[in-house]
Amino acid sequence: MLALTQSTTFLIGPIAKVLGFIMEGIYRFLDILKYPDIGLCIMIFTVVVYLCMFPLTLKTQKFSKMSQIMNPEIKAIQNKYKNKKDQESMMQQNDEIRAVYEKYGTSPTGGCLQLIIQMPILFALYRVIMNIPAYVQPLKEIYKSVAVTIQGSTFAEKFTDMVGSSVSGFDIADSNKIIDGLYKFSNKQWNELSSCGIEAIETAAENAYDKLHPILNFLGINLSEAPATIITNAAKNVGSDKSQILIIVVAIAIPVFAGLFQFLQTKLSPAANAQPGGDENAMLASMKTMNMVMPLMSAVFCFSFASGLGLYWAFGAFVRCVQQFFINKHLDKVDVNVLIEKNLEKVNRKRAKSGLPPKTVSNAAKMNVKNTSYDDEKKHQSDEEKKKNREENIRKSSEYYNNSSEGRQGSLRSKADMVKKFNEKNKK
Repeated sequence: MLALTQSTTFLIGPIAKVLGFIMEGIYRFLDILKYPDIGLCIMIFTVVVYLCMFPLTLKTQKFSKMSQIMNPEIKAIQNKYKNKKDQESMMQQNDEIRAVYEKYGTSPTGGCLQLIIQMPILFALYRVIMNIPAYVQPLKEIYKSVAVTIQGSTFAEKFTDMVGSSVSGFDIADSNKIIDGLYKFSNKQWNELSSCGIEAIETAAENAYDKLHPILNFLGINLSEAPATIITNAAKNVGSDKSQILIIVVAIAIPVFAGLFQFLQTKLSPAANAQPGGDENAMLASMKTMNMVMPLMSAVFCFSFASGLGLYWAFGAFVRCVQQFFINKHLDKVDVNVLIEKNLEKVNRKRAKSGLPPKTVSNAAKMNVKNTSYDDEKKHQSDEEKKKNREENIRKSSEYYNNSSEGRQGSLRSKADMVKKFNEKNKK
């Protein structure tokens, strides 16, 4: 297991330190309000961080919407060079695809860039949630009072056995490592420490536990314990204490909600609603399988990880669901043509600085946008509206050809006129 001291990993460490300041600020604010609850602290912290990352999330979603328009053009280029494997053809294909991205004011890395930026933030966020005492100084001081007492006693060897392998590189001489072990202690282990037979440690442990219990307690469960451990211990006492049933329900609810909200978020994402076709069938099928497997894995992992981390996963997934819902509502109202124009303005400003001529959107591209808008409009039509539109189109077509055809209806001449008129209409 990882030690709960502050991370020194490249890039993630400094970001975790900044996030740790935010977490400590929230904790101190709740402490001023006389409600220093780590569960509430984790939820507020999650909302604050995801709000800060919202601009990046919105950019990623806008790129996804733009991709729906670009993909038909890119697919057409790929089909054009499908059977051409020579270097010159491959270079021409890459140039044409690059031109499509440039035309729409985006780049192939447009969606990946935001994700790359978010990844170290998310890893750092995970690190802070796992290592709360390392980043929240008032909480660390409570544990430190016990750690210092243990260091100067004959109980050090026994404590090392109690910690076991839960802390990698455990060193009794390092108070931070002792705090790492104490933060992972279950209620049962705290009781053992409070009755170890050494008065100084018993007193320090009892005082610390009295302070920590209301801080780490969330709806009756200890956030430093894993749900699986909580359920096992509560099940043993449920016969004599009916309140243990509520504890079991809460312990089960955290992993279940973590998986459920993550699954709901994938269903709300635009990628999950994409219609497979052609070569994309296998890729989309694989993506849908992952969208089913990952929420289940999250739920399973949450049973064995600390409940505080499970609470973060569950509430974080809920926050992402709410974000995705409002992003979808916003993007439904966005005019794609306006979005393209804004992207092109940015590209042309850069091109102007380099002395290059401005880019424009071709008529073919505009037609793709119109077709996409029309398809989106059709999706929102009821079956009755679709039927009426279809009948109206048939009626107009019949009138068009009948009125423009000379001779008796059904004659060879009238049929020839209809074919001629059809060709003329499509040329327009």
